[in-house]
Amino acid sequence: MKLFTRYARFMRLGYKALHPGWRADTRGAPEGAAVYLIHHQNMFGPVHFLGLWPKENRMWSLHVFYNRALCFDQFYRYTFRERFGWHKLPAFCLAKLLSYIVPPVLRAFAVIPVYRGEANLLTVRASMDALLSGKSVSLCPDIAYASSDPAMGEIYTGFLMLGALYYKKTGQALPFVPVYISKRKRVILLGPPETMEMDASLPRAVRDEMGRRITAAVNRLGQACGDIVSKSQNRSV
Repeated sequence: MKLFTRYARFMRLGYKALHPGWRADTRGAPEGAAVYLIHHQNMFGPVHFLGLWPKENRMWSLHVFYNRALCFDQFYRYTFRERFGWHKLPAFCLAKLLSYIVPPVLRAFAVIPVYRGEANLLTVRASMDALLSGKSVSLCPDIAYASSDPAMGEIYTGFLMLGALYYKKTGQALPFVPVYISKRKRVILLGPPETMEMDASLPRAVRDEMGRRITAAVNRLGQACGDIVSKSQNRSV
């Protein structure tokens, strides 16, 4: 069963045509359900993964982009006015246009809305439905999501609850796959999946350690591609 609509698959063809030379290395991709963890890099990561990764998956996105009014408010008040410092008129016009485009595009790509607070249960439920049916989920765990730094920094680890729930339901460990999208090599690369048998009482220290391992795995891929230059490399130049 296809996740994406025909409209979404057509957009993906167009996106690939606009990015010649890019490739996705699918070696090491789990056969069944998995969670792909992508470095955000100010929209670069999720857009490229959604457009270029050959396997359809359900990506997470903030719920405001699913609703026209909330989408407009997010773009107008925060993205264009606060972050970019635009004047009111161009900010209003582009925000209004995007509020008509973005929500239907997200629906076409079967994106999962991410809620905060108690409503987060809706995000978890949709994600578990996908995983238990054999579909994968992708998300960007970066705290500093607006940063363009090629190295992944500190990340949220709340997504690990999916592993605990999946293990409880199936008795199997859910693979968490580090993803690096290299601007230098024009390639999407996967690191070895991180797995652990876990339950709902997963201690904070264990979650933090898992987060550090995932971050380190993503950054090792970036260093191997030459996108991330280590401090020792800088000193030798």
